[in-house]
Amino acid sequence: MAELFAETNAATVRVLAREGFDVWVPRERVGRRRVAAAPRRLLAAIPGLRLIEHENPGACCGAAGTYNLTQPEMSRAVLERKIATLAAADPDLVASGNPGCLMQLRAGLARAGLRARAVHPVEILDEAQRAARP
Repeated sequence: MAELFAETNAATVRVLAREGFDVWVPRERVGRRRVAAAPRRLLAAIPGLRLIEHENPGACCGAAGTYNLTQPEMSRAVLERKIATLAAADPDLVASGNPGCLMQLRAGLARAGLRARAVHPVEILDEAQRAARP
């Protein structure tokens, strides 16, 4: 979806009040499909939002399909490293288009007591569109 919006410029929005956000693309999408740039281009086009980089943004969150169910201890260790890098960046939002990653990130952010919300990029677009309406 992000590829479609980014290519067609369909995500025209006016304003969204946020100080910054982190866009994280699951490593599987970066590796096999090579679409890391589309979500970033799409979300960076929203006025008022700022991409926040963090150390090793391509690192896995530990969900990895069913890995978090079959190897919970290892999955948690991978997640803790990811959450530590996000904590240092202190974003308002962490975006991922992968449902498994979203669940994993939400759990990690809550466990760490961080203020960031893990959301799907479409949720950000929806919020931006709603804010742009008169």
